Amino acid sequence: MRNQNGRMALGVFDTDNFNKKSGAVLRPVVIATYANLDVSNVHWVNDDRLSYDFEDSKDDTNIIPGSVFAVNRDGSQRTQLMSKDYKYKQDATGSRIRDSVLPWDYDYYQSLHDGSDDIIVEKNTYSGRDYSVTASRLYRLNTKTRALTDVVEAGFPANIVSWVLDTDGIPALGVARDKGVTTYHRYDKAGKTWSKLAEFKTYSFSGYRPEFVDFDGKLYTSQSGKDGFAALYRFLDKSAALEEAPWMKVAGFDAAGSPMLDHKARQLLGIEYQADAYSTYWRHPTMKAMQERIDAKLTSTSNTLSCGDCLSSPVVLVTARSDKQPAVFFLYRPATDEYFQLGRQYPDIDARLMGSRDFVRFAARDGLSIPMYITKPAGQEKGPLPTVVLVHGGPYVRGSSWEWEAEAQFLASRGYLVLQPEFRGSTGYGSALFKAGWKQWGQAMQDDLADAAKWAVAQGLADNKRIAIAGASYGGYATLMGMIKHPDIYRCGFEWVGVSDINLMYDDSWSDATNNWLKYAMPEMVADQKRDAALIKEYSPLEQAHRLKQPLLMAYGEDDRRVPLSHGAKFHDAVKAHNAQVDYVVYSGEGHGWYLEKTRFDFWRKVESFLERNLKPAP
Repeated sequence: MRNQNGRMALGVFDTDNFNKKSGAVLRPVVIATYANLDVSNVHWVNDDRLSYDFEDSKDDTNIIPGSVFAVNRDGSQRTQLMSKDYKYKQDATGSRIRDSVLPWDYDYYQSLHDGSDDIIVEKNTYSGRDYSVTASRLYRLNTKTRALTDVVEAGFPANIVSWVLDTDGIPALGVARDKGVTTYHRYDKAGKTWSKLAEFKTYSFSGYRPEFVDFDGKLYTSQSGKDGFAALYRFLDKSAALEEAPWMKVAGFDAAGSPMLDHKARQLLGIEYQADAYSTYWRHPTMKAMQERIDAKLTSTSNTLSCGDCLSSPVVLVTARSDKQPAVFFLYRPATDEYFQLGRQYPDIDARLMGSRDFVRFAARDGLSIPMYITKPAGQEKGPLPTVVLVHGGPYVRGSSWEWEAEAQFLASRGYLVLQPEFRGSTGYGSALFKAGWKQWGQAMQDDLADAAKWAVAQGLADNKRIAIAGASYGGYATLMGMIKHPDIYRCGFEWVGVSDINLMYDDSWSDATNNWLKYAMPEMVADQKRDAALIKEYSPLEQAHRLKQPLLMAYGEDDRRVPLSHGAKFHDAVKAHNAQVDYVVYSGEGHGWYLEKTRFDFWRKVESFLERNLKPAP
């Protein structure tokens, strides 16, 4: 909910007071509201207490965002738990700490489900050289007294950077990373001891990945099968052997997701996962039947269910999404089979004006199957249309999903067909697609994007004379390299916070790239700075800037540490010597992407004007 200043506030209302006839909600109790900050990251501690932090999405203020508070649901007993002011230090006298607010290197980790006022917090140790996390330690924190206690008595193995906790909030597994090696350490609650479970090279992406633990203490892991797609498996016992048959598998996609746990019934109910869209795999018949009833009522949306202890909860929160509709929230009462709308994520968005999104697969020039999302402008199902190839960042991540997406819909609402290829190197679609992208920057990865545009032209969707390429981060690299390598395909392009030179990824001291990534991953997945010097020269846009002749819009954040400003400044200077059709903007107070509302508005207005000038006119 928003307060009178347009800021996000936190309010709580009793679902028993929901007006069934009008669908209106009684005025909530506002328990956290700020004049110049937005409340975010809200978590229930127990039935009567919540934790939250805040951010500033509109102004570049001097207030440090991210500090964590706890408050009762009636607004009482507000307690600051952590401060994100890097200058703040706990005030201690001898062995006594006078100020028990935790400093900036502590973070909220998760809530417990034991009825206490405690949460789990994480204390990170950072490298002094690259600010990467070198060690993590977990504590229980009482949100009223701020008492801090260890979650285990046996201490922790060295170099743990992530955790898998059991359903009681005790570590079941600690994941350590050091010098390119990942080690899984298992904790025995009964014996209060740690033992090594497995070890492998971090960037080999072999072996399995631990996911979660159920109420019987069974560990669930994701691991690639013979078909190259990851499935969920359970450990049989403490010997670390996996069950032969997968517990969950999704055809054509890697299976992974978040467990749906009922702590009161102590049952694993299902898994929320992502295929072409988000869905839930229900194992419990009650929840499966409930999902079917809700889907029968909300037939045009993908519906996900949220509840505390679902099997006994009198109400369930339903989040309904579609390709044209941002999230709409409903309250569902299982006992009466009734549902009522609570609110909308973006109430001003009219779904009738939004474009339709489709998921397809096409064959790249070497025959590899490439997944892709296509957004067609509303009322313009037939082409050929001016087109934007929108490239995701990463690049070794999953790019998109079928549900409504702001950037794609912004472009579609202006009349553009939007192509979002999940090019080789993308994750979530099997190991073959992922590993085919190693050391293919500017090469086969780039060709996949060109092949996506050619496929859309062949299908009669895209106008081959009016195609732009765009993206951020790696997508920015692909934009620059695409315009250089395929000038016959792309008429213009726009990019933000984009990589312009592979050597700069290694050399810029302002970058936040970790030593482990630079030493063990970059040489294998992108390019080795010495052995692949010729390749880097050929496929770094900065080295080939003289070949880029089309109109280009570039934008960078002044404080970006992922892709420092030098990437934009150096490329702008190089391309400007040969191309007068370049617009360049630097946003102060911004990092790797647009955080402030005013920046987002300004940038996308510039994009709209840029495309209107360079892509809309007939050739």
